[in-house]
Amino acid sequence: EHGSKVARPLRLPWCDAVQLGVDRVVLKSGRSQYVKEVREWLMLWGTLPSHSGANTSAGVITRQEVASMVPAALLNVQHHHAVLDLCAAPGSKTLQVLEGLYTSWRDSGLPSPSPHPHNTPPSSSLTIPHTALSRNGPSGVIVANDLSAKRAYGLAARAKPVGSPTASLLVICHHAQIIPS
Repeated sequence: EHGSKVARPLRLPWCDAVQLGVDRVVLKSGRSQYVKEVREWLMLWGTLPSHSGANTSAGVITRQEVASMVPAALLNVQHHHAVLDLCAAPGSKTLQVLEGLYTSWRDSGLPSPSPHPHNTPPSSSLTIPHTALSRNGPSGVIVANDLSAKRAYGLAARAKPVGSPTASLLVICHHAQIIPS
């Protein structure tokens, strides 16, 4: 890091991402003020754990290698798709697919989910029939599997800061060859 140039962040429109000008090794252990500020920013807004190990982040962004973004970008997930991710942990691609599911749904113009899915919102006198509730969000689902319970739990913890979109995410722990029906 010392004496080396840091490249400017590069926008990657094909996957709606930004490539940072530092690699993961420098990002993790770099001592320059710029790298420290980028690392702290990622811990605040991303899905990275803090120095204490607690996940106190906002879940707004995810750090991911560019090569790992290709599969989810090529899938072009739509709001009605069902996606099975057989080796899902640590979860970067799973969260990218989840974002695609919700982005497609949001762009489709379908109704927004109610903040109180089983109740009528307090400010409304309109009663929402239970059958209509399933249309208040993407009809698709992502099943994220990992053989390791520890890794599956880590994936679920990593997805938690994302919030309501995780209603379309199911994390399971099975051998990928024998997923129960």
